[in-house]
Amino acid sequence: MPKSTDRKLSTASRVVYVVLLTLIGTAVLADVFWIAYRRHISIGVTTTRITKPIGTGGVVNYRLAINQRTPKSLCPADNAAIELFHALGAGMFVNGAARESILTQLGMRRPPKNGPFFVSFNRFCRQHATRPVHTKAPPRIFHLREALYNHPFSARRHLRTAGWLHANAVALRWTLRAAQRPCFYIPLPPRRTEAYFLSLAPLPYVTGIQRLAGALTQRAMLELHRGELAACRRDLLAAHRLARLLGQGPFLDERVAARYIELRTIGADWTFIRCAHLSAAAALDYARDLAGLPPLRPLAGAINYAGRWAALDYIQWQSEDWFHRHCVPHEMDGPIDWSILLPPDYAARMMRVNYWYDRFVAAFRKSNCRLREQALAGVQVAINQACDLGDGPRADLYLALTLENLHPLVSLAARVRSAQRMTRVVLALAAYRRRHGRYPKTLACLVPTYLPKMPLDAFTGKPLHYIAAGGKCGIFSVGEFHGLSTGALGSQKNPEMVVQLKTNPANHSTGPGA
Repeated sequence: MPKSTDRKLSTASRVVYVVLLTLIGTAVLADVFWIAYRRHISIGVTTTRITKPIGTGGVVNYRLAINQRTPKSLCPADNAAIELFHALGAGMFVNGAARESILTQLGMRRPPKNGPFFVSFNRFCRQHATRPVHTKAPPRIFHLREALYNHPFSARRHLRTAGWLHANAVALRWTLRAAQRPCFYIPLPPRRTEAYFLSLAPLPYVTGIQRLAGALTQRAMLELHRGELAACRRDLLAAHRLARLLGQGPFLDERVAARYIELRTIGADWTFIRCAHLSAAAALDYARDLAGLPPLRPLAGAINYAGRWAALDYIQWQSEDWFHRHCVPHEMDGPIDWSILLPPDYAARMMRVNYWYDRFVAAFRKSNCRLREQALAGVQVAINQACDLGDGPRADLYLALTLENLHPLVSLAARVRSAQRMTRVVLALAAYRRRHGRYPKTLACLVPTYLPKMPLDAFTGKPLHYIAAGGKCGIFSVGEFHGLSTGALGSQKNPEMVVQLKTNPANHSTGPGA
């Protein structure tokens, strides 16, 4: 009797186990099919933003779309990338295979194999050192080199910097030729194993162009000390043009780097105006040259364009490679998050990203810095509330990190605009003083003979502050701290946004990068 009972129990348990396994298998299959269904992203304006070109797997190829945005009428003779390749060499690109493909698209069939290419200052010091040189220069040497961007210096006193500039003479000659070109275009390389999506697209030429512009600015200060004003002016204008060329790129990194180049060059402009003893005609002529430069392309365009596409491309790649991205334990930094077993709605996530990016762009298109900061602060509060409510926390946390990186760019854009307007004012003041022997009492005296209209502070949208007393004058911008003391010159909270002009033209001014 007990044996038959045991047999019945074992048979019943087997049936229960089979039923449980069947239910679990059915649930797993249903979950897999549900995940596959929720992975599907319909192509449209609300989700993918653009509908073509379509790549493998029936998804939007954002990388190819960026390459296709370049005008088809662009000829190699108008593209500054060719001359910059002669200046930088292989440092502009990632690897050999990508380099050959890119050069073919640029129309360069026979790229130069040997230099001389541009050499960085640290590498130059290591190559020409008589004793061991550390990889990282001491802070004192770093600050001394930074000061050379907006202060005249002699080759005898700064022998190493002068030798570095002389060693890069050929590369800087190619750079001057590149600065005369109207366009700059380098196609994105094909995807590699370490760059799955658009946000990891390598842009090594950004650092190279920044170094070239910095070398031109330092050489301009060396030429200013020698009294070679025409060469100094040529190098400064070339650095300004390099900023415009780099700023033509679609990525936010390119446009931010272009603004840092512009700020550094403006600091050298202020020194050039102070130390060059410019006549009224020469000052107005240089002002016309600066006014003839194309404006820097806005940051809002890069956020609305490549920034948004990079976020959408990342989500699209997640939907394509869901298992590899979410379920491989060795690729997870922390403990396993079992919520990944729930099927995310990738189409809804892309719609949410588009909604937030629309608000980012609207904030950056406000008229002045304060309004932009207020708009971004409102977006920050809304994103934090969405994260607290659990409404798509993964996508919103990614957007919160993006917004954190966008906050400093508001003041950067305003600093560049204010510095550009202050440069025009300084040139007008120099011309006025040459003709009248004194500085004007107010900036209104410069309009319309020396300035077409009253310049405004990009931080507030109000006129720039101007003080003239005791044979010297100062132009002030309230700066990113929105604080200004109108007492002694240079006593405001942000010393980066002040230009002091004194009666003695031998004194130097403080540039925006000092």
